[in-house]
Amino acid sequence: MSTNTTSSNIRQAAITVGISSVIMFFGAMIAEFYARQNLIVANNADVTALNIINHTGSFKIGILGFIIVLICDVLVSWALYIFLNPINKNISLLAALFRLVYTAIFGVVLLNLITGFRLLTETRYAVGAINIQALLLFNSFDDGWAVGLLFFGIHLLLLGYLILNSSFIPKLIGILLLLASLAYMTDNLAKLLLNDYASYKNILTLFVAIPSILGEVGFAIWLLVKGRKLRDAIS
Repeated sequence: MSTNTTSSNIRQAAITVGISSVIMFFGAMIAEFYARQNLIVANNADVTALNIINHTGSFKIGILGFIIVLICDVLVSWALYIFLNPINKNISLLAALFRLVYTAIFGVVLLNLITGFRLLTETRYAVGAINIQALLLFNSFDDGWAVGLLFFGIHLLLLGYLILNSSFIPKLIGILLLLASLAYMTDNLAKLLLNDYASYKNILTLFVAIPSILGEVGFAIWLLVKGRKLRDAIS
C-alpha cells in the first residue's frame, strides 16, 4: 500500500512539474518579450515612459505573467523534490532550496517593476525625473533577476546531476540541463560584471536559449508523456 501511494505521489508530482513548466514557459515568454522587452528601452527613460503610459494593458499582462511564473515556480520546486527524492533525497532537497531562493529573489525584485509602473501611470504624463527613477527601478529588476538566475543555474546543475544518476530519465535531458546551468551562470555573471555586456548579449542569449529550451521544455514534455507510466521505473 505504501509503495503504491509513493508511486502515485511521484506520478502526480511528475504531472505537476510538466503542466506547471509549460504554463511557466508561455507566461515567461509573454511577460518578457511581449511586455518588458517590447516596452522598456535600455538607457532611454523618456521613450520607456511613453511606451508604458501608452500600453499600460500590455505591461499589466506582463506583470501578471511574471506572477503566474512565481506561483508555478513554487509548485515545481515542491513537485521536483518529491519526484527526484528516490534518486537522492539530500541533493533533491538542495535543488529545491536553490530554486526557492531564486523564486524568493525574483518575487522581491518584481516589486521594482511594479513600483516603476505605478510611478509612470499614476502621473499619467512623462516627467524627466520620474522617468529616470522608473528606469532605474526597471534596471534594478534586471540586475536582481540576474542574481536570482545564478541560484537557478545551480538548481539546474543539481537537477542535471540527479537526472544523470537516475535509471529512468533520459541522460540527454540531464546533459542539456547541465549545459543550461553553465549558460545561465555565464550569461548572468557577464551581465553583472562586464561593462561591455551589450557586445556579447546576442551570442550569450543564444547560448542560454538553446540548451534551456531543449532541456527544460523537453523535460516537461517528457514528464507529461511518461508521468502516468512511471510506476515500474521508480518502484
